[in-house]
Amino acid sequence: MARNFSCIYTIQHTLADVPFGVLHRIRRNFDDKLFCARELEYADTCTSHHKLLKLDIDLLQKFKHNRIVRVLEVIHEEDAGVYYVIQEDATDKYLLEMLQAARAGHPPAEEMIWGYIAQLAEVLSVMHNTSYQVDEEGSVPVVLVHGNLATDIVHTDPGDLHIIKLQTLGVGREVALGWNLVDTRGSKSYIAPEIHKQVMDCFASSKPVYPLLTPECDMWSLGALVYELCTGTPLIKQKTKDYPAVLEAIQRPITLPKYGEELAHLVNSLLDPNPTRRPSASQVLALPLVQEMLRKLSTK
Repeated sequence: MARNFSCIYTIQHTLADVPFGVLHRIRRNFDDKLFCARELEYADTCTSHHKLLKLDIDLLQKFKHNRIVRVLEVIHEEDAGVYYVIQEDATDKYLLEMLQAARAGHPPAEEMIWGYIAQLAEVLSVMHNTSYQVDEEGSVPVVLVHGNLATDIVHTDPGDLHIIKLQTLGVGREVALGWNLVDTRGSKSYIAPEIHKQVMDCFASSKPVYPLLTPECDMWSLGALVYELCTGTPLIKQKTKDYPAVLEAIQRPITLPKYGEELAHLVNSLLDPNPTRRPSASQVLALPLVQEMLRKLSTK
């Protein structure tokens, strides 16, 4: 007998909109334990979008890493055209509090920033060295890219604020629906310049093609995330339509006055407009300071 979501769980409240649906905090009925659930609707989507959603859910179940929130089960209510992705409860707001403190002149300690970089580089390195096939046998393998990295989906361990987890692997990526060019708070900071160009070219073309996400896009997002943690403000503050002009106006090298030169150098390299010059996740992972942080974290 198929499992029914409402028989097992009760929605406590809705946390956020996500691609294809919404994110809820839920309670398991028999023991009152809290979890999160992404309610992903596909009834009104076209076949190709539904196919991509199923692929992303399959990847999410198979790809396991201790820096990504665990998926516990997926409930498919076929008649309603809905997937419920049940996962660990990861809804703390510590990073948002950290951003508020940074804006007020109290930025996080540099060691904490390097610790977050180390953990994110670790999971991105594994992802970028993982490939999958989109559909039929013989199709070209595709590299696994997160595609949705931002402060909104990074959550800390309530028992240790130095430990983080990603709330999502990028399931139901907005690229499937034509790419949303802002993050959930209205900033374009996390969107790599090459993706924005592809979208603009797509709009101008008579044969639209979805933007191609690459590992280099994730590395730009990592740079934007670190910059925002250090300064309390997004790299691109305004909700501008003239994204290329704003990028061009950014003063380079980007400075982080309250932090060391090595961190500023890394942020500048990650936020290089030329994707071929950005370091890979594996290269970031090999940095001595990153290795030192991973050793410290392994003893916790």
